[in-house]
Amino acid sequence: MNVIRKSIHAISLIAGLILSGCSGDSTVVETAKDALIAVAETDAVVDGVDLSESLDQEGVETQIAANKTKTMTLYGTNLQMGLKVTFNGQACLTHDLVAYDNENEDSGQTEIQVDCPGQAVGRYELKVVDSGKSVYSQNIDVVDASLLANLRQVRLAGIRPVYGSSLTGRTASVNPMGIRHQALALLPSGGGIITGIVNAQKPGSSNSSAALNYASVTTFPVRGVVVKLLDVGNNDAVLGTTATDASGSYTFSGVPASSQVKVQVIAQIAETRATGVTTGAQYNFMLRNNTATGAAKPFYALTSGIITSSGTTDFQNFTAQLGFDASGNALTARESAPFAILDVVYNAVAGIKAADPNVTLPDLNIYWSPENTAGDGDKTAGKIGTSHFSDSGDYPGVFILGKADVDTDEFDRGVIGHEFGHYLQFAASYSDNPGGSHGSNEFKDASLAYGEGFGTAIGGLLSGSQYYTDSSGLKQSEGGVQDLLQPPPSGTANGFYAENSVAYLLYKLGNQYGFTSFWKATTSLKTGHESATVFNFLDKFITNSGGAASRDAVLSTALPANIKTVHPLGVLDPSVSLDAAINASTSGGADDLEVLYKTLSPTTPINADVQKLTATGGEFCLNKKLRGSSATSNSNGLGWTKRFTFTSTYTGTMGVKTLNGANLAYPDGTVFVKIRNGSTGKSVPLYNWDGAAGRWNVTQGVTYSIVLQVADPAVFPSSGNACGNTLTLWQAPVLQTL
Repeated sequence: MNVIRKSIHAISLIAGLILSGCSGDSTVVETAKDALIAVAETDAVVDGVDLSESLDQEGVETQIAANKTKTMTLYGTNLQMGLKVTFNGQACLTHDLVAYDNENEDSGQTEIQVDCPGQAVGRYELKVVDSGKSVYSQNIDVVDASLLANLRQVRLAGIRPVYGSSLTGRTASVNPMGIRHQALALLPSGGGIITGIVNAQKPGSSNSSAALNYASVTTFPVRGVVVKLLDVGNNDAVLGTTATDASGSYTFSGVPASSQVKVQVIAQIAETRATGVTTGAQYNFMLRNNTATGAAKPFYALTSGIITSSGTTDFQNFTAQLGFDASGNALTARESAPFAILDVVYNAVAGIKAADPNVTLPDLNIYWSPENTAGDGDKTAGKIGTSHFSDSGDYPGVFILGKADVDTDEFDRGVIGHEFGHYLQFAASYSDNPGGSHGSNEFKDASLAYGEGFGTAIGGLLSGSQYYTDSSGLKQSEGGVQDLLQPPPSGTANGFYAENSVAYLLYKLGNQYGFTSFWKATTSLKTGHESATVFNFLDKFITNSGGAASRDAVLSTALPANIKTVHPLGVLDPSVSLDAAINASTSGGADDLEVLYKTLSPTTPINADVQKLTATGGEFCLNKKLRGSSATSNSNGLGWTKRFTFTSTYTGTMGVKTLNGANLAYPDGTVFVKIRNGSTGKSVPLYNWDGAAGRWNVTQGVTYSIVLQVADPAVFPSSGNACGNTLTLWQAPVLQTL
């Protein structure tokens, strides 16, 4: 079956502003709703707080820290390196002109990063000028760095639960505590007990059909969610906070007789270390309604009526209602949906903590609404396109479809696990997925195939199901199913370029050797120079299996997935036959589609002058003849991203130059280059990219990777393959003479 995946991991944006038509005599044609700046610092750690991977933002942020160089990202259409950007009248250095793809399809937008000089506390204008004409401006508040860090800490404290009790005069802890401490925190002496069980309803489902059966409703325990005891006589002040256990049970002790209280169940799973504690897990997953009014979106919650404490034991049970009748017609409140989503997250957290008891994951908002449906637009109005994860924008996080009779995903455990898998790749691993639309029977770039296959595999492993199901249609009676233990059927795309092949192989390895090896391999991709591909994962998996998974054993398991090497760069043994599905002579694919990386061997500069360092090794083709690679607007297909690796022979400034088959520069905005430092695993700023050349700082002995991505295949021939393209390295103290 050709299962169409729900999501694309958006290219990571540190910050953003919207520009349109920035070319020549351009003007700002349209300012979108998200057309305000949000920024992060180049030095992203302020007083020990990492500001660079915060997913808890809600709404536009326009504050930055004082007296530090700031990296901001401009994104829009037709951007070019000639834009002049100033902050408080001081020039900003532009670099890294790359393609930007949104979550659902190629957006046609580009992005530029700019380094702006640090400023004293105050409000200053960020201004963008194109050919002498102002095309965008935005005021930004510069705030004391310590104050900004404190504001963030206050924000985090406000969204993370404080487990403990103020009952019978006991003061709640000022520091959030892990779930493991609850038994100690919630047992003050004296008073009564309020206890209960939290359940939620779910429809019947089948592993052979994605259709949901609303005539067969069962309940499941709501595990690990936050529960609060509220003081009715004191404006619902929180008297105590706990969490449900593995059976959905909760208990509050020490409740004075005759006191009037409420019990509130919050759609939130969290465990946070107290100040000074360095062991134990830390995470915070919040289920919010993205279509509610206001910038900060509310948690979903169940709240009891008023309970007058007997002073002994009082019971308050909850059952979150399904919100559909037996025929599948949507009713009013669909209470169980948020808790069904969090049930998958609970399983995921349990699996990850078993592999790494001290795991730390960034706070995450998960957005669901019965209004969430297809169509690009305002996410706060429910136009989310599809279920997806995005680490950028005003509302970063996971978005889940919920529109009845169109496409609901709250009970599709595979879909939820897949999207949560994208978050895990961002938070704990590495992703260079080019984004864009994709289908499982298409030939896609190795990083896209890996990212989508990884999401499906880890979602299946952590949700406890080998079946990826996705219901849709009228009364959720349609959809598709993929058995993750079955390799792709004959006649479909099968290999490192096919997401179903990657999903099958990774899921099987995780099942066979255990999740701990799988998780260690995942996190080890965080460093190094290699792209995030199935080959890189397999290499790390063997290393982290403790000797259990040998090279030959993994290759044997990979055979049905048509994956023939475990070399991190995808290098094939000379005895391995070429893949007929992408071979130039049999399929019409380009000549070099099975060569994932080309190794460059730069010479050492003989002096400080501009000089070419590579004569050969940088030749490549671009492919347009395979499914998923042939459409003029589809830049994420196999053969439209090229990778190179080399070790620098000197410390200084290096240049990279690209030319097409006619030995001419590519049209501006159609080809982009990204650099990764192998010693840090971090992306390196590429300065002064002009569509053909750019430069960056290198260190002798460090291995770097270069990823060249074509953003606009339409500029190349409409049919056939474009060969004869070249990428060369230069000693480049002055860019313009390359």
